[in-house]
Amino acid sequence: MNPDYISTKTLPPEVASVDRQTLQQNQKARTSESSIPYFRNPESLPPRGGRSGRGKGGHSGMGGGGRTVDAPPEIIDTFQELSGVLDELHDRRERIIKLSRDITICSKRMIFLLHRIAGINRSKILAEARDKQKEIIRLFDQVAAELKGNDFYRHHRSIGPGCEEFIEAASFLVYVERGELATKDELQKLLVNEEGKQILEIADEDYILGLADLTGELMRYCINSVVRGEHQVAEDICHFLRTMKNEYEIIDYPPAKKKMSTMRSSLWKVENACYAYKVRGAERPSQYFVDELQRGESYGYRGWEDEGPLDAERLY
Repeated sequence: MNPDYISTKTLPPEVASVDRQTLQQNQKARTSESSIPYFRNPESLPPRGGRSGRGKGGHSGMGGGGRTVDAPPEIIDTFQELSGVLDELHDRRERIIKLSRDITICSKRMIFLLHRIAGINRSKILAEARDKQKEIIRLFDQVAAELKGNDFYRHHRSIGPGCEEFIEAASFLVYVERGELATKDELQKLLVNEEGKQILEIADEDYILGLADLTGELMRYCINSVVRGEHQVAEDICHFLRTMKNEYEIIDYPPAKKKMSTMRSSLWKVENACYAYKVRGAERPSQYFVDELQRGESYGYRGWEDEGPLDAERLY
């Protein structure tokens, strides 16, 4: 019970007088304490404008509304130095990603060019493809300046897609020329600048994934060969893809396993094309395959987008 509300009538006179004096002293003490002004250091107070430091709201005390912390100069200099390092790292990453995209675009153009190859323009197409390959190598020379030392492993995910696309295009050129699989050492020797110095090291995972993407281009090349009447080339591609599929099935690498469904689909289309001309070719004209490609039937493949009708002489 609050002693301020104790009735003095219920207490003896001497006790009531003592309690009354005690209450008066307590009241004076509270009054004197409340009358003393309370001053705080204005420099230690956070600026007004919100309960938080995250800009204009929140509760963390960080950001624009947070209280300023006095730190030794050496700590401030250290954080400023780290901030500069991070900014330079992000800028380098953006430059590498841009160069990787340029490499990917040039590699795709090289692949598209090789798909236009035919008996009458074979040497010309191959020469143009080699020129595009040199252009890609010059782009890799620019990337090498950004990947000195351990930065190659730090930024490997940024340059990886460009490396895979280059491996796909270069290995496709090797197969079109010689009908063979490009080895890693052979592709590594391509990445040499004009001074004869090694530009970049091809990672094993990039080589595996790049060759996995090659199967799709070989499938398209096989369909074009069937249309041109080069049946032996189509059969060689069929045997080549079967061997690649068998070898890739034993590779225990998750990113490569994700590409196995596309590889099986490409092999199925090639086998179906070889079956169509081998078994039923005697009873159907060669134009049948062109018509089937236009309809996108049996193979599950529409072909490269191009204007005009398809024919056996002009291929994309």
